[in-house]
Formats: sequence, C-alpha cells, structure tokens
Amino acid sequence: MKQKFLLSVVLISAMLFSSCAEAKQPLYAPSPSPLPVSGDVNWNDISDEWRGTGGSEASDIASWGVYEALNYEHLPYEMTYYDWEEKGIFKTRSVAHFSGLENKRLQNEINTKVSEITDSFFKDESFFKGVDIHNPDGELYLSQSAYTDVCMTGNILSVNISMYQYIFDGNNEKYKNDYYAMNYDILTGKQLRLSDLFTDGCDVGALLNPIISAKLSSSNQLKRPFRGLPKDYPNFSLQGDGLVLFMPSSNPYGAADTIIIPFQDLLHCLAQPTAEITETIKDANIYMIYRSGDSWKRVIDRDMPYIDVFGDENYRIDTDYVKSAKNPEVADKINADLKDIYSVIASLPMPEKWENAIKDGSENAFGYAYSDLTVNQSFIMFHFMACMDFAESYSANEIMRFSRCYDAETGEIIKLKDLIKDEKGFDAYLRDNGIEISDDFSNFGTYRPDEIYFFEGELGTVYGVNEEYTLPYELINTDYFKTHK
Repeated sequence: MKQKFLLSVVLISAMLFSSCAEAKQPLYAPSPSPLPVSGDVNWNDISDEWRGTGGSEASDIASWGVYEALNYEHLPYEMTYYDWEEKGIFKTRSVAHFSGLENKRLQNEINTKVSEITDSFFKDESFFKGVDIHNPDGELYLSQSAYTDVCMTGNILSVNISMYQYIFDGNNEKYKNDYYAMNYDILTGKQLRLSDLFTDGCDVGALLNPIISAKLSSSNQLKRPFRGLPKDYPNFSLQGDGLVLFMPSSNPYGAADTIIIPFQDLLHCLAQPTAEITETIKDANIYMIYRSGDSWKRVIDRDMPYIDVFGDENYRIDTDYVKSAKNPEVADKINADLKDIYSVIASLPMPEKWENAIKDGSENAFGYAYSDLTVNQSFIMFHFMACMDFAESYSANEIMRFSRCYDAETGEIIKLKDLIKDEKGFDAYLRDNGIEISDDFSNFGTYRPDEIYFFEGELGTVYGVNEEYTLPYELINTDYFKTHK
C-alpha cells in the first residue's frame, strides 16, 4: 500500500513538472515610468493615432514656395513696454495689443488672452519662494519677463507669449521658461490646433517625432530618450520659414527650448496656410499678396535663354517671361514689353570706369548682373541690376538698377504716381531730395504694399550709377493693392 502511494506521488509530480516545462514563461516587460505633467501639457498623451485634420494638400503653394513669413512693419497691433521692480524682482512686460483686425471677436479674444496670461504670470511669484532678497553680498538678481511675438504666415496669425523667470545669487543661477501660443486662421477666425496644419490622413506623429528626436538628441542634453510629442501639442508657431515648437524648461527631456522644423521638410503634408489673398486687416495697412501657381508662371525663352549685358558674359542674365493659362493675352502684352527691355539691356554701353577696371585686369574689381521676375496676384514685377564691386571700399561699389511693374489684370505698365495718395507730400519729398521725374515714371519696384523703392532715371537714359530711394509709407496709396488682386 505504501509503495502504491509513493508511486502515485511520483507520477503526479512528474506530470506537474512536465506541464510546467512545456508552458511558455511570460516575458517581463515593464511599463515606462510616467512622464511629469508640466503646465497644460501632459507629456504622457502620446497617441498611436494622430492624424491631420487640415483638409487636402495645397499643392500650388508647395510648388511656388509661398510659405514665406510676411512680417510687415505695419501690422495691426501696438507693442506696449513696461519695466518695474516689485519685491526685489525686476519685471519686464512687452506685449502686443491688437487694434486693427477687422474681425473684432477675434481681436478681443486675442487681447483678452494676452492680458490674462501675462497678468497671471506676474502675480505668481512662487518661483522665487524662499529666496532671501536681502542678500548681504548684494549680488542677487531676480527677474520676470514676458514677451509677445507676432508673425503672419499666409493666412495664419501666430501669437506666442514667452515667459522667463531667473535667479542669480552670485554663484548659482536658476531659470524657468514657459510658453503660451495661439494660432488663428484670420480668414475664418478659427483657432488652429497643430493637427489643422496637416492634410487629412497624414500621420502627424510619424512625420514630426523622428525630426524632433534627431534635433533633441543633437543637443547632447537629453535626460531620457524622446518618446513622442503629445497629441496636438499647443506650443507651436509659424515663424520665418518653418514650424517652431516651444519646449518649456519643465519638459521631461531637458533639451533645447525651441525646435525649428523647416517647411521644406513638411511640404508634402502641409495643408495650411492657404494661398488666398487676405483682406481681414482693415485700414489698407496691409494686404496679403501671394504668388499664384494656378494663374501665373515664370518661364525662360528657350530660343534665347540668356543675354550678356554690355556684351560681356560676366554680366549674363536669364531672359524670364510670364505664362498664364487664364490670361494669355495679358501675358503676351507683358512679354512683348519684356522683350524690348532685354533688347535695350543687351545693348547698354558699359560705364567707362567699369570697362577700365576690366581692361586693367584689376583683381580688386568684380562685375556681375542679376535679374528677377516676381509673379503674384497683383503685380508682375521685373527687376534688373548690374554691379561693379571695388574691393578697396564698399562705398566705392557702383550699381545700375531698373525695375518695372505690370498690372496682372491688364498687363499695363504701372506708373509710380498711380501708387501715391498724397501728391503734395510726394512733390515736397521730390524737391527735398532734388529728384525730378515725369508723370509716366515707372522705374520702381515693390515686394510688399508698405514698401516701394524707385530709382533715378529710366532705362536707356542712365548709363552708370543711379540712386535708390524708398518712398515714405505715409505717401503710399495702399488701397491700390486692395483693388488690384
């Protein structure tokens, strides 16, 4: 009986050990430790599914490179600047107050947010808690600063508030950076999320995270590997030629405080900004004028792709013309005038001083020429310059310049007087500068409505240096830019 019992135990044990040996042991896979939450950003909110919501791709913008920030001097806001000392803390407040937006609801919303956020920032002095402001060494420095950056890129208005706090006791320093960003489509008044910048279906996380990870890693200050940007990360802005992400000092990765991603790296997925002309800023202070890939294109004459100005190949320029599927007759009219311009430029005599420098084989002189044909929905602008650089002095350099603007609707040459709103003021400006021009004068150029430059003389009448003048803003009839689209 005892032997049968022992045998049973052995058999049962063998069966148990056998089943355990066959079962697969679970692998130990620890979850990553939660990341801290800083401000309004939950760094743990990393979504596996983060898709763009901005609509279809703006292919005409991508092909024409319209993602250029338009930072004009006459944007519809004023900067207010204050600095003061309070409880031993030096405080600086430089913020924007909007007064010229046509959309008053949007204007009030932006102004209210800027005011509330900066007020709250300066009232919160917890960062300085425990600091003895009566430092006997006298080297203690405490500061709080808030600044607003305003940028318009296409139809998108970006307003970013940067907030800095700093402590220095003569030996050690401590700082904290925070950001609050707002981005609006001023055509609709809608506040944009990061997802709204990208096309429907675009995997935003898969697009941005590898770029961000590489940029953070290059700083050599990472506390931990980058796990991904939280979905619809709020602190972004469009500035210059790229998307800017602001990283507060409380971010869990401890790297750079700003990350700039060039638009060029994002073009295939960008849905914003749009290429529409924006007229939501009143008082004719500014009107957005964009190149239109649909209606106008710049082409080169294949039969005569270039000319040598002065008959010298050192002064070679391309012969650019315009092409328009919508306005072929207007394009033909402009091209006929451009052909005459190229003919005159090719036959220009070289200034004697330049010719002597070339004949002498001077190593201190270098000549070149440049031309550009800018196409937008309001103007077709041609610009030409020829230059001789004399190495002994920048002031000794000599430049010959000529510009001409055509109305994109009619093909007519635009006269400078067409853009003047104060004729008496303009006449006084000409007298004060000793300038004489005819009523048909057209040797001027403009890339933006608040800045017009013009040059002495007309093409074919100036054979050397001609001065450049910038027209005072208060003389410009910016309504012309509004009515000519």
